[in-house]
Amino acid sequence: MDFIDWCHHILGSLEKEKLKGYIHDYDMPKIVFSKDLIEQEDFHNSDALSGLNQTLRMLADGCLVDNHKESYWKISTLGRKVCADPINFWSEICSENLDNEEEILLKIVNKYSPQLSDSPMYGWLKTVERNDVCSAFKIKSPPFETDEQMNDFQKFVYELPNSLKQRELLEAFPGFDYSTNIYPTYKGLVWDLKRSSTFDSKFIDNLLRDWETTNVDFKRELKLDTKKQKAEFAKDVLGLATTKSSGKRYLIVGFNDKTREYHAPLDVNVTQDRMENVLSDLTDPVVSIRYEIIDYKKGKVGKLEIIREPEKLPYRAKKDVIIDEKGKKVWRKVKFMCDMVRIPNHLQNLS
Repeated sequence: MDFIDWCHHILGSLEKEKLKGYIHDYDMPKIVFSKDLIEQEDFHNSDALSGLNQTLRMLADGCLVDNHKESYWKISTLGRKVCADPINFWSEICSENLDNEEEILLKIVNKYSPQLSDSPMYGWLKTVERNDVCSAFKIKSPPFETDEQMNDFQKFVYELPNSLKQRELLEAFPGFDYSTNIYPTYKGLVWDLKRSSTFDSKFIDNLLRDWETTNVDFKRELKLDTKKQKAEFAKDVLGLATTKSSGKRYLIVGFNDKTREYHAPLDVNVTQDRMENVLSDLTDPVVSIRYEIIDYKKGKVGKLEIIREPEKLPYRAKKDVIIDEKGKKVWRKVKFMCDMVRIPNHLQNLS
């Protein structure tokens, strides 16, 4: 869980109560927290309650929650859309470009400010102060010995936070005696915490629109326990490695072949090392791959990139025969020429 997940827990709680209109501060804990947490003796002075109030204000600043008379809350129209499917909204946020110094400051604030409890689930925010910023950028705190030191302090403690504040990527409140207080925003947290998963989800959605092509194959699941499973995997990889078309080649794991919907979490025992061992045993030359587990909006997805290396062509099956559990011959040695487009019929019978 990260702080955005905590934010969406609150959004989801408000979504369930949308027909009741505005919810008063007094009743908000009842729809967000468990009864056991609320009934704890020190709950009214707890990080859980203060964090709820902080997060509601953060969501209101991001227009995801409507606030009435400072004490009443309900999910906004935008909040309902984002709660149902955040990827499009997040994509717009994540498309913003930051320079190196802006990114460093944003990551500092998002690292040191958000605090989380997993059980029970709640979050709260700590202030990021000038010394945290000075330490990160290796600049001197007051008193200053040179004009250069003062200019650096002015830039990183005041000007840079204010620039990100104008873009709604953080909140900054300059104080007296060279002090400053900085906090995250929903938008800044999304840019930092959800950028990778947002781009991955958009990537998968784009592949799903075209479904299976000469360069992309989808599988519901991938297992490498039996000889037949290993042979099927090698067949799929060789098919993608030998296709004539240009561009990158992917095997995406985790989608139902018939419904094209997300199927289930991946088998964590299927790793890149295991795949490479299978390909080393069954392909010649060995097909190179790159495997990663990525976050999709409905769960984890396996993204296997098959790397076609022209200097290795032609790829072929390595062994003359593979025997399945019943002793049946399921794969005879076949040469996969570089200009092949379709898999031979007797290999298609593996599926």
